[in-house]
Amino acid sequence: MHTRWMLNIVALAVAGMALAQTPQPYDLTAVLQQTLAANQTIKAAEQDVAIARTQVDEAKAHARPQVNGQAGYLRLQDDPSFSVVGMGTMVFGQTDNSIANVSLDWPIYTGGMIRQMIEAARHGVSAAGAGYERTRQEVLAEAAVAYYQALSARQMVEVMRAQISTLEEAVRIAQA
Repeated sequence: MHTRWMLNIVALAVAGMALAQTPQPYDLTAVLQQTLAANQTIKAAEQDVAIARTQVDEAKAHARPQVNGQAGYLRLQDDPSFSVVGMGTMVFGQTDNSIANVSLDWPIYTGGMIRQMIEAARHGVSAAGAGYERTRQEVLAEAAVAYYQALSARQMVEVMRAQISTLEEAVRIAQA
């Protein structure tokens, strides 16, 4: 995949140099800056770092109190009741019943699970940061190689032009 990127960059650089009306000098620093600004792989790696950071916050949230609520409504066909022989029917509820429940959960002891989740999430941030840096370095290296290949191709074009001039002169002399 890296070779394909490099070939695309080289092809674009050579085509840009060949098609430009006025030669635009590109220095390596400018090429690298443009590559960093436009490369989607680097942007994806930046997003991986951002996701890893939010996972640290998510892990920390497990240690905080949580409020849970539940509400509902239950309608029965008849009043709830039961019959006892000799005592009659006893009703113990209504047909319309509303339900509400609120609870507060706060972990008191988790055996280190939450602390380890937070630590694992922090390691995830470190790993994502290292992945970002590796991706950045790979892209920069490929761009630098492509830049120098484009310079070499431009010099080769000049050499070919000089050879064409020499051959045209030789043909002219031979015809004379």
